[in-house]
Amino acid sequence: DDTMGCMGPGWFMKKDRFWELDGCDENQGGAAGWGQQGIEVALKAWLSGGALKVNKKTWFAHWFRGVFPYPISERDIKKTREYSKDFWLNNKWPLAKRDFNWLLNKFDPPSWGKPMDINEMNNLFYRHIHLKKTDCRWKGVRLIKMPTDIMLYHWAIWENKPDFIIDSGTKFGGSALFFQDMLDMVGRGGKVISIDKFPVEKAKDARITYIEAGSTSEAALKYIKETVGNKSVMVVLDSDHSRQHVKRELVYYSDIVTAGQYLVVEDCYMFKTGEGLLAGPGEARDWFLKRSKKLVQTNLDQIYLVGFCRGGWLKKI
Repeated sequence: DDTMGCMGPGWFMKKDRFWELDGCDENQGGAAGWGQQGIEVALKAWLSGGALKVNKKTWFAHWFRGVFPYPISERDIKKTREYSKDFWLNNKWPLAKRDFNWLLNKFDPPSWGKPMDINEMNNLFYRHIHLKKTDCRWKGVRLIKMPTDIMLYHWAIWENKPDFIIDSGTKFGGSALFFQDMLDMVGRGGKVISIDKFPVEKAKDARITYIEAGSTSEAALKYIKETVGNKSVMVVLDSDHSRQHVKRELVYYSDIVTAGQYLVVEDCYMFKTGEGLLAGPGEARDWFLKRSKKLVQTNLDQIYLVGFCRGGWLKKI
């Protein structure tokens, strides 16, 4: 049967053919090139236009004596492997009649599966956690966030210790409750103001101020500005995800969030089906960052790679 490679000491070739293929290259198959000879023999066989076969009816044993019969160092091994990698992957063998990609396409080893793309991984989490209604809960109340998001929020609140967190999009109330508990842990009397046109009533907490209105309404903005005064403010945008609405939120709340604090745009990573375009929050974020220097995009989300907040951690400068 055809085989892609072989062990260095276990191959057979006619002597004339061996010399026809330039023998062994000491730069990649000598003593310092431990482990490379089998690669050289296999690639010369295939790339010269020939083939490498394995006889399944034979036995071969390789007894390693426990010590090398010649001096060898990790530096030499690394150097030789780099030489071999450059020589074959860049098609530098002058006698080759086929290129290296031909060999890869011929065998296409099934064990070389494509690593899962981060977007695919994120969508897998989204389908499993959110669409199946297995969202995280805080004190029994749903909060539509991945576990990775929750840890990032905890880190940001603990490190920056805002006096206020503006939570745009109350929904079930779990996020506001979590934010308030984190502020209580900080121990500086921080408060949450949560805004939603259509909040779920059953998750009220006396420590939190709830505003039943649109996040960009005149009444909501007036109340927030008067309440926060000159205190430090963090903002989380997770209400209406339409591009136009998130644009308005960014314009208004980029003035409310204070220097050194985060303004988080949730769900920036989401894509329009079949179009390869960012959905509303992501489009609004890109639009705003091109037109304003008030906020900068950070890579905080790269700590865990996946989450509903991917690409949305903006910071006031």
